[in-house]
Amino acid sequence: MAARGLLGPRIRTPPAARAAVRTDQSGVLDELERHYESFIRAHEPALRAFEAGPPGEQEAFAGYVRALTDWRRLPYLDPGLPAELLPEGWIGIRAAELFFVLQALLEEPARAYVKSAISG
Repeated sequence: MAARGLLGPRIRTPPAARAAVRTDQSGVLDELERHYESFIRAHEPALRAFEAGPPGEQEAFAGYVRALTDWRRLPYLDPGLPAELLPEGWIGIRAAELFFVLQALLEEPARAYVKSAISG
């Protein structure tokens, strides 16, 4: 039976394989956790500010580029383990939610800024 992961369906892993993967990936996950924590520390304050009052187009563009630049490498570093193999309360899920909320909030005003800058 397939489980739903962050990016789509995942295949259930037998218990022995889960233990082996946890042991093998623990160093990778520790390093990745630090990257996700850094992303959250950098962008949660911006989200709170943007939620308190909608950003102007230029501010949205700057925030969108910063978030996208900081986020874009993380999915490549993440081994994409099924949720059942991740530590409980895995911070990567919180970081992904933060990125997608920022993207939804900033993408349209950032696009509007680019259009206005290009058209003169």
